[in-house]
Amino acid sequence: AESPFRDADVVRAVHRSSKETFAMKRIEVAPDLAKARELLTDLTRGACLEPHDVWLRQYPEYSFVHEYVDKYNRKHARCCVVHEIAEKSLERDIVDRAVGENGQNSPYVGIFTLWAALLHGLQAFHAQGCLHRGISPHNIFFQGDRIKLGVPAPTAASPSEGYYFGGDCLTYSSDIFALGLVFLEMSLLHQAADLVGGDPNLIVAELEGLGNSAGDFREWLWDRCGMLGLPLPADERIFDVLVAMLAVDPASRPTADDLLEWPCFAPFVEPRRLLPVWQRPCVVLAHSAEYIGAPLGEVPRRNVLTLPGFHQIFSREGASRSAVQERRYRWCGREHALWWCADAEPELIVPDVGGDDDDFEDRDSCSAAVGSCAEPGGNTAPLGPPSTASSKPDAATSSRRSSIADAVASSRRTSFAQSSMSPAAPLLALAERHRAAGRLLAAEAAVRKALGVLDGMEAGGILASDVVVSRVWFGLGALLVERGHLMAANDCCKVARQCVVDEDAVAGGVKDAERDARIFGYSELFAAAQSLGAATGQGSPSSTFGCDLAAGVGAAPTMR
Repeated sequence: AESPFRDADVVRAVHRSSKETFAMKRIEVAPDLAKARELLTDLTRGACLEPHDVWLRQYPEYSFVHEYVDKYNRKHARCCVVHEIAEKSLERDIVDRAVGENGQNSPYVGIFTLWAALLHGLQAFHAQGCLHRGISPHNIFFQGDRIKLGVPAPTAASPSEGYYFGGDCLTYSSDIFALGLVFLEMSLLHQAADLVGGDPNLIVAELEGLGNSAGDFREWLWDRCGMLGLPLPADERIFDVLVAMLAVDPASRPTADDLLEWPCFAPFVEPRRLLPVWQRPCVVLAHSAEYIGAPLGEVPRRNVLTLPGFHQIFSREGASRSAVQERRYRWCGREHALWWCADAEPELIVPDVGGDDDDFEDRDSCSAAVGSCAEPGGNTAPLGPPSTASSKPDAATSSRRSSIADAVASSRRTSFAQSSMSPAAPLLALAERHRAAGRLLAAEAAVRKALGVLDGMEAGGILASDVVVSRVWFGLGALLVERGHLMAANDCCKVARQCVVDEDAVAGGVKDAERDARIFGYSELFAAAQSLGAATGQGSPSSTFGCDLAAGVGAAPTMR
């Protein structure tokens, strides 16, 4: 359908009374006052949501419809949308960095901090059931060193051209794909469209031709960058993020909540702003015919666990409908086999996850105890998820603790006190106190801040001991297990185990049995699951088997 919006420009505007300076976008529309007012409401739809510090603020109370007559006595109307002013767009910043001083480009330092901020901003929209539809470099801005996500695009027009897979935005994965292209441009300091001859729509066709292979994506990017003389990102984690967000299969793309729990973003995340796993939409049903275009809140939630990947991405119905039937599923650009169901359909049991009742009921005191937690990109905001998106589990869920969490909690845990020699020691001690009091979210926030301290030390050329770092990562993993976030906990323990292996290598190596004992001592569940998959000879690290989490406190997990 033809867009109701015509030419547009942006001007600087000053409020007569307060003398405040704003940006005002003027958009030509048909000279129908009633219709113009409807379009103005659409253009300011983000203003009715609980605001987030990473959003560029709108001022609907200052926005209006301007009717005027030109010199030929023809009637016109335009929607004048007022929002806070920004210094420059990300699009302009990428160009400036690509040119740089003396012709040398200037890559982003701390790119994961900026990415985490944008993911936080997008997550806040999705948590309130709102799709953004306007993700692109010219709708992302800088205010000093703070990055801001621009206002959401109206529903009456097509989403940002060249950034949305298929040219439409029907569910969360469309925004994730668009933001993935933005991340690609930030990592290359080059327009993604130039990788395919300048046509922004061809980038989608090119990626679709690659399928869902992470290796093919890397090879394609290598070839394209070689043709343009562009350096490839040096950090392997950047490839992992891009592969996941730009996956051709929409159902295999992670949500913003999922991505923010990846280890590369760990120091820059405020956990109180993330939806618990069991409140995130089932990735299969969110893309099924009956839910496409429906509010995100209506999509069934996740309640199935797969092992040894510990992926928590399906509802029972979604897993039965797709993954079980096909004997495999795709997630984050990789394919995972369901070898446990070779003979019969597995019994998919709802994980019995624990809640964080004490944290949410006593949110203010927890915030004060942790202190002022800085948001990614220098943004600071009150702790807590948007009030319109409750993170509290239902009564049936909150009345029980995960049997896996109980098993791990009763086994050997990482004590944060063991890392007392670290400059992050005060935060780790605070985390220990919160954990002992059952305030798991507050403890997690403190540990993530401690990781930020260690990350800052490394950026300054001061390297903490791998043993200290591994203990902190294992501690974060243990907290996530207790909260029922097994997918994120597994990723944290992988990082921690690698630190242990690296430390052993530097020290000249230790006996395999001793090293394995150290690993199992910190993450029995994850290491056991991966070892079992390898021992059967039927699976690989990407294979899975079913997990029956018996209901009731203290019940041991039964693995099939």
